[in-house]
Amino acid sequence: MSPKTVSYLFCSVLLLASLLSVFAVPARAQTGSRQGLSVTPLRREVEIAAGTSFMSSLSLTNNGQTPLTVEMSAESFGVINQAYDYRFDESSPESKWVTFSPASVDLKQGESREIEYTIGVPVGAEAGGHYLSFFASSRPSELTTGIDPLERIASLVYVTVPGDISRTGALLDLQTPSVVLQKGTWSATIQNSGSTHFRSVYNITLQSLFGKSISSYENTALILPGSVRLVSNTTPTPQWIGLYKVDYSIGLGDSPAVKSTHWFLYLPPVQLGVLLAFIALFITYRVYRHNRNKRIKTAN
Repeated sequence: MSPKTVSYLFCSVLLLASLLSVFAVPARAQTGSRQGLSVTPLRREVEIAAGTSFMSSLSLTNNGQTPLTVEMSAESFGVINQAYDYRFDESSPESKWVTFSPASVDLKQGESREIEYTIGVPVGAEAGGHYLSFFASSRPSELTTGIDPLERIASLVYVTVPGDISRTGALLDLQTPSVVLQKGTWSATIQNSGSTHFRSVYNITLQSLFGKSISSYENTALILPGSVRLVSNTTPTPQWIGLYKVDYSIGLGDSPAVKSTHWFLYLPPVQLGVLLAFIALFITYRVYRHNRNKRIKTAN
């Protein structure tokens, strides 16, 4: 081979190695553990008519290494932004609807106790959604330091007072990727201007360029009244590089679901690197054949 051909081949191999090193992402293990107080259920939905009461219970368990004193309290809650960060209000009228029996318990290590509660909805309560957080506040029964390590965990209760209620949803925005390298993310901004919450059921279907269904998944997102929520999830990815279609169906409570179709180019790093290396080698080969034929003609 001529020096120019060797140089082309060297550049092709260097290009492939660079692409693989840039796109390679090491896997990281994720671990987690939970200690201390736990509560079940974490959330529940109930319907309570105005002027009536609802009675149930929750379970507290001490998973820690020391005895705990646990006190129960109730606060109403809402959200403050599209990411659904919670705000709590202990002085709201709804927080006065709740009574606990007992309101305070001592838990030994590994012990569980049932806490009964009653939600009494007053006559004349506004129809719609009312949202309560049952807080279990715990501290060690015997403090070994001067610091009082108070911790709180919550069980959320979504109360609907029946009547003239609405679940009016709207899709404000839908963002989807046009190019996906490894994992893509789509997002939808959903508004609920109704009087109670609804679960937005969204279905995502991946199709090939020729309309063949490849994969799909369904999930839900809780949308509180008077709020706007940003919902996001991963874009389904195929096995091979290419152009693909994704069909989105976003549920909006009592409003009709919104259906939308989007396209994206899937470029997985390894396959992209191999494709570019093949193209580089093909170009190198064509240049080599061109130079070789040129030398033959010159020699003749």
